[in-house]
Amino acid sequence: MSYTRQFVANFGPFTSLVLNAKIHDSLGVQVGETITSGFVSHADGSYSYLATLADTQVGSLVIYDSTNALRKVRFAINPSGLGGAGGV
Repeated sequence: MSYTRQFVANFGPFTSLVLNAKIHDSLGVQVGETITSGFVSHADGSYSYLATLADTQVGSLVIYDSTNALRKVRFAINPSGLGGAGGV
Protein backbone atom coordinates (compact mmCIF):
# COMPACT_ATOMS: atom_id res chain seq x y z
CA MET A 1 0.00 0.00 0.00
CA SER A 2 1.01 3.61 -0.29
CA TYR A 3 0.12 7.07 0.92
CA THR A 4 0.67 10.63 -0.28
CA ARG A 5 2.58 13.31 1.59
CA GLN A 6 3.21 16.92 0.67
CA PHE A 7 6.70 18.27 1.24
CA VAL A 8 7.36 22.03 1.27
CA ALA A 9 10.95 23.20 0.83
CA ASN A 10 11.97 26.80 1.44
CA PHE A 11 14.95 28.03 -0.58
CA GLY A 12 14.80 31.57 0.80
CA PRO A 13 15.53 34.25 -1.79
CA PHE A 14 16.04 31.71 -4.58
CA THR A 15 13.07 31.69 -6.95
CA SER A 16 12.60 30.17 -10.41
CA LEU A 17 14.73 27.16 -9.51
CA VAL A 18 14.68 23.94 -11.49
CA LEU A 19 14.40 21.28 -8.81
CA ASN A 20 15.13 17.58 -8.56
CA ALA A 21 14.52 15.17 -5.71
CA LYS A 22 15.76 11.79 -4.58
CA ILE A 23 14.32 9.29 -2.14
CA HIS A 24 16.84 7.38 -0.02
CA ASP A 25 16.35 4.35 2.18
CA SER A 26 17.49 4.25 5.81
CA LEU A 27 21.02 3.33 4.69
CA GLY A 28 21.26 6.34 2.36
CA VAL A 29 20.87 4.33 -0.85
CA GLN A 30 18.78 6.01 -3.55
CA VAL A 31 15.41 4.34 -4.17
CA GLY A 32 14.03 4.65 -7.70
CA GLU A 33 14.88 7.29 -10.27
CA THR A 34 15.70 10.95 -9.70
CA ILE A 35 12.47 12.96 -9.58
CA THR A 36 12.51 15.80 -12.11
CA SER A 37 8.90 16.99 -12.27
CA GLY A 38 5.90 17.72 -10.10
CA PHE A 39 7.34 20.66 -8.15
CA VAL A 40 5.12 23.68 -7.58
CA SER A 41 6.71 27.11 -7.10
CA HIS A 42 4.94 29.47 -4.71
CA ALA A 43 6.91 32.46 -6.09
CA ASP A 44 8.41 33.29 -2.67
CA GLY A 45 11.30 30.82 -2.65
CA SER A 46 9.17 27.94 -1.41
CA TYR A 47 8.25 24.91 -3.46
CA SER A 48 5.96 21.97 -2.80
CA TYR A 49 6.04 18.39 -3.99
CA LEU A 50 3.32 15.78 -3.50
CA ALA A 51 4.94 12.36 -3.18
CA THR A 52 3.40 8.91 -3.22
CA LEU A 53 5.36 6.74 -0.82
CA ALA A 54 5.18 3.07 0.08
CA ASP A 55 3.91 2.41 3.60
CA THR A 56 7.19 0.62 4.30
CA GLN A 57 9.48 3.39 2.98
CA VAL A 58 11.81 4.64 5.71
CA GLY A 59 14.61 7.07 4.96
CA SER A 60 14.60 10.56 3.49
CA LEU A 61 13.55 12.75 0.61
CA VAL A 62 16.02 15.36 -0.61
CA ILE A 63 14.81 18.25 -2.77
CA TYR A 64 17.65 20.14 -4.41
CA ASP A 65 18.51 22.79 -6.99
CA SER A 66 19.43 20.96 -10.18
CA THR A 67 22.21 23.48 -10.91
CA ASN A 68 23.64 23.51 -7.37
CA ALA A 69 23.12 20.25 -5.48
CA LEU A 70 24.54 21.85 -2.31
CA ARG A 71 21.36 23.95 -2.16
CA LYS A 72 19.03 21.29 -0.74
CA VAL A 73 16.41 20.49 1.87
CA ARG A 74 16.20 17.01 3.44
CA PHE A 75 13.05 15.52 4.97
CA ALA A 76 12.77 12.41 7.13
CA ILE A 77 10.39 9.66 6.02
CA ASN A 78 9.26 7.40 8.85
CA PRO A 79 5.73 6.08 8.32
CA SER A 80 6.10 3.52 11.10
CA GLY A 81 5.86 6.39 13.59
CA LEU A 82 2.12 6.59 12.88
CA GLY A 83 1.37 3.01 11.98
CA GLY A 84 2.03 3.49 8.27
CA ALA A 85 0.13 6.74 7.94
CA GLY A 86 2.98 8.97 6.83
CA GLY A 87 4.48 10.24 10.08
CA VAL A 88 7.79 12.06 10.28
